[in-house]
Amino acid sequence: MISGTSERAWKPWEAGGRLVPADVIERLRELLAWRQAAIDATLARIGLASELHGEPAGSRLIWYARM
Repeated sequence: MISGTSERAWKPWEAGGRLVPADVIERLRELLAWRQAAIDATLARIGLASELHGEPAGSRLIWYARM
């Protein structure tokens, strides 16, 4: 459930049959911003750990452009 919205309500939005309400759009934008902040913080910590300690022997970090 997003923004108190049921699956029955959002299915038509996904299909393009109805416009998504402004409050739902805003909540999704907030969630996307939160997600990006978490990713950025994680990347910064990984970078710092690599700088301080290097990569563990026999391992390599693999970065994917997309999941």
